[in-house]
Amino acid sequence: MNGDKTSIMVCSEKTGNTQVVVLLVREPESNTVKILRAAKRKTRKAIKKFVRFMRCEGIYILIGLWLAKKAMDAAYEFRGYEAIGGEIFVLPLFLLAVNAVRQMIDSSKEYEEENRYV
Repeated sequence: MNGDKTSIMVCSEKTGNTQVVVLLVREPESNTVKILRAAKRKTRKAIKKFVRFMRCEGIYILIGLWLAKKAMDAAYEFRGYEAIGGEIFVLPLFLLAVNAVRQMIDSSKEYEEENRYV
């Protein structure tokens, strides 16, 4: 046994000539319920993390998708037929460029703070 106990509670009330008796039985939580609750918490946490990510990165992803679409249209027009080429790398390269610019800005801010009082 894991120490969980079943609790039983009896409530009785007399109304006029009628006596109402209610029996409440509380069973211990099963492992399935615990697993489902843990899965629900993890899912909520993952959704919150995804929403937070999309708030920060969503506009850049949309711009990258738009640029990728334009690059694919231009490549198809240039070739004269539909094929997949290097234009599929426009979105990842754009996101890498955005990340590189962010890192440069952060490092320049750190450099300014370090050398402010020198």
